[in-house]
Amino acid sequence: RKGEVREPSIAEYKYEIERLKMENELLRDFLRSTERK
Repeated sequence: RKGEVREPSIAEYKYEIERLKMENELLRDFLRSTERK
């Protein structure tokens, strides 16, 4: 059976959330620095 979806674990969700938070912070800082010009 192809296309079988494995349920992500809680740890995987937590890791993903942390990663997204980091990306958001970096993006926000980047936008702030470009606005200063």
